[in-house]
Amino acid sequence: MTSNHSAAHGLRYATPVRLGPVGQRKSMNEELVTIAVYVAPYEAEMAKGELEAYGIPSFVLDQFAIGANPLYSNALGGIKLQVPATYAEEAHKIITAQATSEVSQNEEESKANYKQTVAKSFAWLYLAMAAAGTAFAVYLFSKL
Repeated sequence: MTSNHSAAHGLRYATPVRLGPVGQRKSMNEELVTIAVYVAPYEAEMAKGELEAYGIPSFVLDQFAIGANPLYSNALGGIKLQVPATYAEEAHKIITAQATSEVSQNEEESKANYKQTVAKSFAWLYLAMAAAGTAFAVYLFSKL
């Protein structure tokens, strides 16, 4: 990090610097692009963690305001996940791949749950038919 000195206030502050793909230093003055909007703060933080695992710097906006009062979500436009413009395309691919895998996983789980529900329904139906058949057989034999 480089250091700047503000003579007017006597303050020292650091200029944010990131390492690029080859290790060169780049200033963080490039434009940020919103690649996704979330409803819940934890969703945005999970996506941010996923991007950072791939080495993509990311920032979450409005998470604290919406976390404090979820009714602000519509007014603020949701919780925004932003990345530098140079990483936007790669980050978008990662986020959409993550969302697609979650959707396909949910579909597989729902199909498995449906099959289990149908199997349980048929089991109850067979038990009910067996009970009714037994009751009918008892009725018939009682008339003999």
